[in-house]
Amino acid sequence: MSEEKYQILEEEDQRKYKRLSSSFPVEFTIVRLQGNLPGINWEKGCTRNVSKTGLCLETSQLSEATMNFLSNENIFLDLRIQVPLSPKAVKAVGEVVWFRKKKDEGQEHYYVGLHFRSIPHSSLKLMLRHAKVKSFFNLFVSKGKAS
Repeated sequence: MSEEKYQILEEEDQRKYKRLSSSFPVEFTIVRLQGNLPGINWEKGCTRNVSKTGLCLETSQLSEATMNFLSNENIFLDLRIQVPLSPKAVKAVGEVVWFRKKKDEGQEHYYVGLHFRSIPHSSLKLMLRHAKVKSFFNLFVSKGKAS
């Protein structure tokens, strides 16, 4: 996969909405439009950040089959995002706009930029509210440590 292939929304000044740091557990799989995809199962990761239009997904493990699909264009992920204190996972579909693999301290990490294609408005509001509260809390705590 070439690094140039997925450069959409990579620069901060191209972003329409602010990214909020978040770490919600996520289960995800490739959307199946027709039939079965052998070797493609549900994977696990967490959000790195979230906005009104999408999120960055991070995982340290990916199957070879899923990795190969993520390198293609027009790939959609079926997402189950667990928001704290919410009894049900948020169901969403996101289009892959970029995919990166990086080594950090000897361990591989995978990052997937997703643009929401389907997510209930109330679920999106819930996720953003939790991410804002967490950001505010982290800011408050870090200022308290500096005093």
